[in-house]
Amino acid sequence: MASHLDLEEQEQLAELKHFWKTYGNLISWVLILVLGGYAAWNGWQYWQRNQAAKASALYDEVEKAVLAQDVARVERGMTDMKERFAATQYAHQAALLAARVLVDKNQGEQARAWLAWSADKAPSAAWRDLARVRLAAAVGAAVTRRGAQNPQGRFRARDRTLGRRPARGPPAGQGPGW
Repeated sequence: MASHLDLEEQEQLAELKHFWKTYGNLISWVLILVLGGYAAWNGWQYWQRNQAAKASALYDEVEKAVLAQDVARVERGMTDMKERFAATQYAHQAALLAARVLVDKNQGEQARAWLAWSADKAPSAAWRDLARVRLAAAVGAAVTRRGAQNPQGRFRARDRTLGRRPARGPPAGQGPGW
């Protein structure tokens, strides 16, 4: 009986060897790809968390400078943020904060530059839209401060900033008819 089991085990071992010879290379490569992909994914997640933590610390510095109304520190922090963490949400949120303090300190050109950068490079549509709206408000305020005689001037500047054509009503006398 023992020899019968030995023959059966030998058959199973031969089948296993044949299976491995046929599919072993494929199985090895699939395992290498899956484990490599898993390691790469974990590495990417670690890098993103690390970048977000560093950007958060720099955002805190920009926020402290904004609260202190220290324009030099705000600009220095924003320059660092733009150079090192431009792809993070923190950079664009800091740009909106910096623009607010720069407008308050009558440095509208620099504020518009930060808002334009954020409107162009923000990683999400929501940040781009918010930056575009604030940029349009800053442009409109600048036109108003320059003493535009035409009250529509600031709206035209706003519309150019937002990238849309000015709204036009129906010709005179051709209203809705009520």
